[in-house]
Amino acid sequence: MARWFLPALGIRLLCGWSVGLLYLYYYPGGDTWNYFSDGSMLADLARFNWENYLLSWFDPQYLPDLLMYIQQPRALLMSKIISIGCLATQDNYWLISAYITTLSFAGVWYLGQSLVQLFPKTEQAVSIAWLGFPSFVFWSSGILKETIAVGIISFLVAEALRFYFSIGSKGWGTRFLGWIVAAYGLWIMKYYYAAVLIPLLISIAISGRTGFARTYLVGKVVAIFGTLILLATLLHPNLNLDRFLGVIVKNHDAFVSMSDPGNIIHFFNLQPALGSILLNAPVALFSAWFRPLLFETSSPLQHLAGVENLLLLILAVVALRKVGHLSRIRQEIKLWLIAGLIYATLLGVLLALSTPNFGTLIRYKVAYSPFLLYTILVAIKSSTKKE
Repeated sequence: MARWFLPALGIRLLCGWSVGLLYLYYYPGGDTWNYFSDGSMLADLARFNWENYLLSWFDPQYLPDLLMYIQQPRALLMSKIISIGCLATQDNYWLISAYITTLSFAGVWYLGQSLVQLFPKTEQAVSIAWLGFPSFVFWSSGILKETIAVGIISFLVAEALRFYFSIGSKGWGTRFLGWIVAAYGLWIMKYYYAAVLIPLLISIAISGRTGFARTYLVGKVVAIFGTLILLATLLHPNLNLDRFLGVIVKNHDAFVSMSDPGNIIHFFNLQPALGSILLNAPVALFSAWFRPLLFETSSPLQHLAGVENLLLLILAVVALRKVGHLSRIRQEIKLWLIAGLIYATLLGVLLALSTPNFGTLIRYKVAYSPFLLYTILVAIKSSTKKE
């Protein structure tokens, strides 16, 4: 896998710059340039008054009034991060893009190396899922929140894997502190990603590092995960059980109101009720994993996504036919594959229900798409040899 490091990094840098060009000339504006614009204003504040700049990170009253994202905390955090890059590069968008892309790729590479070290026979699947999956590579590059989130997600999963298998036991105290900081960073940037991923990783760690018998390990992981998810609902207002379903439907309605009817997922009378959510969950899951399909696309980028989704669907069907061969996979990797599916399922359903716009969903799905593809590829390969 080492031979792919420089080519993979080079492709990501090009993709990051392409994201900037795409939103500069094809989709005028967009988040990436808005982050940069707000970041530049914050950098100007720092050049004029360092004290007020530092205070602005914690107190909104010190923020410039003209910031585009002044009322959007998570987007504003991204702009603050970009302001550091603006100070370091004299407001050079392209250099900032390169720095953020490289840092994110470091997390992805760390996860890939960890998976190959633990499951060497899945190296090809790792390379395809994390280094060669076009939409993932493109939309996890450049000045986007998804780029930073993917880097953090990769780091969190890699460290959880190493902890579970007792790899590199030295310095666990420092590494655990780093894990907590990274988890908090993901939480404040993309809390809905963190609300699914972090309880899942903690569940596996608790189950694997205690005296529990491994016979029913998967069941115990699911039970612990369910308990932690309930606890997570207490940590953010939008995850509170009383508001959670309402927030999903509110976000859904907002996206529908500003989207082309031909560019959205159509659900059946979606309401903030558990029965309605469960009724629409199968459509949401299929859409999150495999849509837009080719006949649903309406732009060049969507056409490419449609081709990719068709190939992914074909691979998934092939993998489904190989389910009987999963007994050949070691229990440890099987546990992590199931965890990846749980993550891709829950996050996919939540994202599809709350952000039914195909264009937005294509970008958001980078949080789980490589885990899904990796699971599919390993399942297919399991029919030929034992992992």
